[in-house]
Amino acid sequence: MKELVPLIQTVLWVGLIGVVLYRYHGLIEGLITSVKTRIDSGGSLRVGPVELAALAKPQNPEQQAKKLDEEVAQIVETEDAERSGEIKIPTSRESVRSLYLRAEDLALREIQYEYQAPVGRQIQIGSGLEFDGAFAKEGTLHVVEIKYSENRPLPRAIIDQTITRLFSRTEKRGWKNVRIIFAVVYGDSRIDLEEERRRIAAAISEYGERVDIRCYHMNYLAKKFGMASTTDA
Repeated sequence: MKELVPLIQTVLWVGLIGVVLYRYHGLIEGLITSVKTRIDSGGSLRVGPVELAALAKPQNPEQQAKKLDEEVAQIVETEDAERSGEIKIPTSRESVRSLYLRAEDLALREIQYEYQAPVGRQIQIGSGLEFDGAFAKEGTLHVVEIKYSENRPLPRAIIDQTITRLFSRTEKRGWKNVRIIFAVVYGDSRIDLEEERRRIAAAISEYGERVDIRCYHMNYLAKKFGMASTTDA
């Protein structure tokens, strides 16, 4: 008889859940629809990170292409501006595009491994909120923003613009328990990652402990995940 107790308890719990779902399915469906509508409209929302992550949807190809174009343009413009006074060799946008996509893929793999959580890639939560990645863990919604810097420290202007934009959009919607993972991948393995991490931390000190900073060398990540190594700048 003792052996049957766990089975009976399981059956009772399943039955209870089934009754609740049957009796209140209309209310539950209405609540989910209401939450989704409020997210899509960009209104203030106070729900847990699991619900937010569950309501995320993949960005469509046009959104992904647009964001990639913006990232590449930002890198190219910065590279060209810092060469003022030098003999200018136009930065290849196609080369930067390829490297950026590679850096993003490798960084997301590493973050997924570090945090031991499946990361949703290229997702959208509501209107105007697009992230390179996102996942919920331990009561907190983590959103991932990845930057690529070919052969020099990431410019301060890019750091400021990116972090300010992310926090202004999430705070505008009244979201709580949101953490930013700001990851930078460097093409040149001679760059001191610890020095870069300290520099970025100083630049965004006003946001305190709400940002996790991650700095990686492209070649290190490529070797770690069994991809062909890239050539240092």
